[in-house]
Amino acid sequence: DNAVYNLQYAFEVAEKELDIPIMLDANDIASTMRPDERAIMTYVSSYYHAFASSQQASQAANRICKVLNVNQENETLMEEYESLASGLLEWIEHMIPWIDQMREQRASSISEVKARLEEFRTYRLTVKPPKTEEKGKLITDYNTLQTKLRLSNR
Repeated sequence: DNAVYNLQYAFEVAEKELDIPIMLDANDIASTMRPDERAIMTYVSSYYHAFASSQQASQAANRICKVLNVNQENETLMEEYESLASGLLEWIEHMIPWIDQMREQRASSISEVKARLEEFRTYRLTVKPPKTEEKGKLITDYNTLQTKLRLSNR
């Protein structure tokens, strides 16, 4: 009696949770010493197919997640690149008049030459190096982005 209940319960759970139709009768299986082997194998194979399709769906979902993560990383890298490039371009546009002024104006005294030399030294040692690093990062980001987009066929 317990075996019949357990079999029937297992069949019902399989039907409800795995969409495996009830193909066997719990009473027939429990009352027979040797149940029909083909019927049992057919039922067991439906479990195999249910779990195999579940695994395929899981693999597909994992692949989709990976693609979405790569796209999200690419978008973040693009935004970072655009922000860095815009900032560098704004700085260059800001510096052009200063460089033109330094080049065009002639110093009238030694103290003025020393002041301009000190101003240029400050520019060369403190202002320019971080911008050179930004340019290097910009180039690296660009190459990384190009490679990632090429690899993802975009």
